[in-house]
Amino acid sequence: MNQADSPSPAHDLVSVCICTFRRPEGVIKAINSAMEQKVPAGWQIEIVVVDNDRGSIIGDSLRNTFAQTPATVVRFHYVVEEQSGVSFARNRCLQEAQGNLIAFIDDDEEASPLWLIRMMEQLEKSDADAVFGPVLSEYSTTPPGWLMKCAIQDRLRFPSGKVIAWGDTRTGNVLFRRSMLEKVKQFDSRFARTGSEDTFFFYQATLKGGKLVWCDEAIVLEHVPTERMSRQWVLRRQFLGGRNFVFLRVSVYGSSAYLGWGLHGLAMASVALPVTVVLLCVGHSGYMQFAIKTFSGLGKLAAPFYHGGDYAAPD
Repeated sequence: MNQADSPSPAHDLVSVCICTFRRPEGVIKAINSAMEQKVPAGWQIEIVVVDNDRGSIIGDSLRNTFAQTPATVVRFHYVVEEQSGVSFARNRCLQEAQGNLIAFIDDDEEASPLWLIRMMEQLEKSDADAVFGPVLSEYSTTPPGWLMKCAIQDRLRFPSGKVIAWGDTRTGNVLFRRSMLEKVKQFDSRFARTGSEDTFFFYQATLKGGKLVWCDEAIVLEHVPTERMSRQWVLRRQFLGGRNFVFLRVSVYGSSAYLGWGLHGLAMASVALPVTVVLLCVGHSGYMQFAIKTFSGLGKLAAPFYHGGDYAAPD
């Protein structure tokens, strides 16, 4: 997206952006939660939904969802971004959004009713460029015990107003000033298939003095379906997470990071794999905690060679 392509920003308008890909029920819940938001007096909301499925047929049902809206919501804009990949979908959001403030939540999330107003208050109070909040897991069924012991769904939280590092940023719960696009014009297409485009975006903002803060009261719930509670799914995500960790740091620090983090991954896997095998053989339920470390280490080791991911439609 070129800066010249951006719409003129509307003051006192906040754009809530939602990228979606084949999650019709999830995105409707996200839209409904956005429509229920409270905002300061004089402010209004627009909702921008970018569908990254070129064959999608959900547009009409989403527009029907928007048939009855509160007065604070003045615009609903749905568009299909045909270029597959999460970076392209997020950039289309930036292109379509008209607000002076821009927020993102995901299509498997629901924002609490005071989410937006708390974010806006913290943004002004801290004189920040961007504010982030917690994403809490909400399970569709009772999660297995091993999953809760591994605590992989738990994310770091901070006191409200704390300046946070770029490594703790993501677009699952964020609000930023449109003026930040003068620092970083778009999400990097190198991450279109893998993800981590959001963290790299905010890293680039910090290079130009961007101030990133936390708001712990601005809560978003992430729905975790049953299929994401399986051992196979969790281990694959750990592998991809390890790969993304290294790829992101290579993008920041240069290709020498492959060696350092590859050795780190090798050491992790070398220690954790034998323990995993022993615990599995004796039937000890704690083996998954070490299996997770094994797959994360293998992902770091494989980073120079494996560039596939889940954030683009199959070619």
